[in-house]
Amino acid sequence: MLSIKKLIIVCIFIPTSMVHANEECVKPSVNGATYVGCLREDKLTVATLDNTLWALVNEKGALLTDYAFDNFIDINDTLLGVASGSKKGIINKQGKQILPTVYDGITLYDNHYFRLNQDGKYGVADPLGNIVLPLEYDWVDSLDNDHNHNRALISKQEKKGLIDEKGHIVLPAKYDRLFCCREPYYGKVAIGNRYGLTNELGNLLSPIEYQEIKTFSHRPMMLKAKKEDKWGLIDLKGNILHPFEFDQLPSFYPDEVGVETFEKDGKVGFINNEGKIVSSANYDNISVFDDKKYELKNDNLYGLANSAGQLIAPVEYADISTADEQDLRVVEKNKKYGLINGAGEIILAVEYDKLGYPDDESGVRTIRKEDKYGLIDRHGSILIPPEYDMLICCYANGYGSIAKGHNQGVIDSSGKIYLSDDYDYEGISLNGLFLVARDGLQGLANKEEQLMTPIVYEDISPFSDGLSAVQKDGKWGYINTAGTLVIKNIYKHAQAFHDGIAVAKIDNKNWFIDKQGRKVLPLPFDRITYDNPNRYRVSKNGKTGMIDVKGNVLIPPMYNRLMQIGAQTYFAAKPNAWGMISSTNKTIVPIKYHDIKEFSIFDSATTDSMTTTMVGFSDPGDWRLYDAQGKRLHPDKRFSKITALNNDSIVVQSEEKWGLIDAKGEIIIPIDFKDEPLDYGYKDELHFVGDKQKFIFNKKTKESILIEKLP
Repeated sequence: MLSIKKLIIVCIFIPTSMVHANEECVKPSVNGATYVGCLREDKLTVATLDNTLWALVNEKGALLTDYAFDNFIDINDTLLGVASGSKKGIINKQGKQILPTVYDGITLYDNHYFRLNQDGKYGVADPLGNIVLPLEYDWVDSLDNDHNHNRALISKQEKKGLIDEKGHIVLPAKYDRLFCCREPYYGKVAIGNRYGLTNELGNLLSPIEYQEIKTFSHRPMMLKAKKEDKWGLIDLKGNILHPFEFDQLPSFYPDEVGVETFEKDGKVGFINNEGKIVSSANYDNISVFDDKKYELKNDNLYGLANSAGQLIAPVEYADISTADEQDLRVVEKNKKYGLINGAGEIILAVEYDKLGYPDDESGVRTIRKEDKYGLIDRHGSILIPPEYDMLICCYANGYGSIAKGHNQGVIDSSGKIYLSDDYDYEGISLNGLFLVARDGLQGLANKEEQLMTPIVYEDISPFSDGLSAVQKDGKWGYINTAGTLVIKNIYKHAQAFHDGIAVAKIDNKNWFIDKQGRKVLPLPFDRITYDNPNRYRVSKNGKTGMIDVKGNVLIPPMYNRLMQIGAQTYFAAKPNAWGMISSTNKTIVPIKYHDIKEFSIFDSATTDSMTTTMVGFSDPGDWRLYDAQGKRLHPDKRFSKITALNNDSIVVQSEEKWGLIDAKGEIIIPIDFKDEPLDYGYKDELHFVGDKQKFIFNKKTKESILIEKLP
């Protein structure tokens, strides 16, 4: 049998009866031979007396070998494999015996050395056939294993050893375990539960006395060894670099430099990749903190070390928080709080009873000391000293609240305080004016802390269209942004202005009024509220409808409920029935359905809010889908189930088939699957499995993968 790679294994020979004569070879007359022929692989001549045993002859017919071989096989330019019965041997092409035909198997390697197998035992012969390793081993591995530095494993009576590529013994077969020579720099051998060190060529470098040998660092290459339950450091020659005194030593990754932790006598310290002790074992525990900083623990107190293992914050704090965006950490000591920076320096003295969380936008945070509140900026600098009874910062508009004594004020994220002894600040409007109050009445002040209106109003509404509705003595009027009363307080109710008109009630009648307070149009409805540009929602006798800004009735007040879908469409409800109508009361979907559903997507391009894209109407178990304008989607289908996974993915069932559509009704996964999809919640996946195909839908990315054929 021939090897595929480098070596040639002589086990099975090709019978010459299967090799036809080569016309190019010389076939001389051979005395007594019944047949003379040529080997196909070479121009060599063989002869036989009885077609059973063969001999090698020269071009003159002289015998080069006896009639002793059953088979021949060409090995290389100089050698032939021969067989006699089940035994194999080697001759050269001049007929000289190299190895006698006594072996059960012969393997020739590129270095021309032979591995021999005889009666279950293995040995090695040199190119001349001399035995260099006796045939007394239970196994001899390959002689040209490049991965093992051309070292071969040998075994004898369950013991292992090592030879070189020429069969010379490197390690005698006396070891229980042998690990060589795949490590790039070293190997190890074991007798019982003790190890010794070898180099990459398998040469023994240390006594067999270690409980374990492992790689410590690659840069430089260093090893850690364990002896009498303690670890130490040794070099590649077995020299001891650090005594055996560690309970644990780390192993650095191939490209890793820096520090890792070690343990000694129940304490933890830092050691670097060069084996240097950076920090003695003084700590109960060391753990990796954020951004490659280390948290040090001793006697339930904490400190910090940097990525090089150097102490940057002493081990004296009861707690240390993770870093914020400014790389600041809250520290606690003696039940007081402060801030340290990434270098461990104290930025805010550890003397406060409480520190708030940083504001998402401005980064400011509240501080408390002796029941007084203050404010610090994102860098820990004090904006407002802790001398106020209440402080909250900041709300969504960037402002917060502050109080001192009985006075309430407003602050901004820069620490500016708006506080007066004469009145309270209650908030700020969208146009930048402050709402102020005194004795239950309200007024407005500007950022220069000047009153824009007298504090005489019972209520002040937000500004809209340049005016604000204000209530005085139970009547409503309007002021402008300068605080001037422009429409007198004569109305029982007054709503916000939109596009120059507002709804106001006088003498128990609702009117559209203009910005001069003139009555524009009577509104014969019980209730009127602004709906959207150019439309008002009205109700009369408990029914709802819509009018435009000129009072024209767009949808008569005849519905129990109206819910806007698209720009020109509404859900409309009558007792126990739903449908869809247009903004002019045209029926789009008959008002007869038992239930409705609404599906929306986030529209960041136009409204930066949710926009309805599809709606459903159903009788029990029978859903029909429409877009927001009332166009029927999938008119050929009625859906028995509709279940939204998220804002843009809906599982549907139609005619006992399952599929997936998006919020616009577009099919994501065909509605062809007879089984309900399998929800793998821990993977955020939905699996639609059919007889011949499978879809996997990712609920987060909203991507679907089709597997065409199932096993």
